[in-house]
Amino acid sequence: TGWETLSEVFRQQVESDARSARSNHDPIFDRLKGAVMEAALSEHKWDSKALDYLRVIQLNAMEDRLVPDRRSWDRAIQFMTTSVQERLNEIQQIIEESRGPSIWSQWLYWQSPKTEHIVAQNVQSELKQLLSQNPDHPQSILDDDLTIVRRNLEARGVADVSNDVIRKHWKLIFKEHFLERQLMAARDCQSFYQHYKRGFDDADVDCQAVVLFYRIEKMLNLTCNALRQQITNTEQRRLEKEIKDVLDDWSQDGEKKKEYLTGRRVELAQELKQVRHIQEKLEEFMVQLQQEKS
Repeated sequence: TGWETLSEVFRQQVESDARSARSNHDPIFDRLKGAVMEAALSEHKWDSKALDYLRVIQLNAMEDRLVPDRRSWDRAIQFMTTSVQERLNEIQQIIEESRGPSIWSQWLYWQSPKTEHIVAQNVQSELKQLLSQNPDHPQSILDDDLTIVRRNLEARGVADVSNDVIRKHWKLIFKEHFLERQLMAARDCQSFYQHYKRGFDDADVDCQAVVLFYRIEKMLNLTCNALRQQITNTEQRRLEKEIKDVLDDWSQDGEKKKEYLTGRRVELAQELKQVRHIQEKLEEFMVQLQQEKS
């Protein structure tokens, strides 16, 4: 991630410099700049020692199981709420798409649900009923559950639904159920920091997920800081040196110059160089003639 960020920022900087100097920008070097940049980026390797240091930071952060203060607790809950809500929105969008057009879409756009949409609606309804009866249901659906769901579907007039189809929808419905419970837990744990600090274990409210998100957020923050320092203190200078090395190598490579320095101006410069060479030869010839006459 740090390497991708460095590459992206470097490319953006080059493009920004080109745009800001557009009025007096010389396009003759554009292809050369782009080629040098890509060559240097392809050769650049992240310092292996920095990777080892980063792993140590991450492991130490994940080992920290103590939320130190109320502010950290609140930040962890906010991070947990935001992350879970984003994932829940994604799952609910997939569920909505599997159910076909909504009542509003059917009426407004004259859309009709297909057979698989009707099957999905009925299967998901049965699975939600199953979870409402047993909120602590394990992640895997049981064979007895499959039998009950198929029987209820047949009673609804939806027959020949395979176990694979039921399992596919179970994964979505269970994820939605799990994420909704995590959101509820985050709200319930909002005011439970003092209980956590005193070591109380309330059986009705499990706040271990808050501690997990605190550890994850701390690990991400420390990782970002370490990557920022690594880029600023080391990787940026190493990349600049690699660009200079590429330029030095290519300055001695005639084929590279022909490939990336093109255009009418380059052709004129080459022609002028040839003309100067011819003039020099003519001048040498004239000098020799004068010497022979004398």
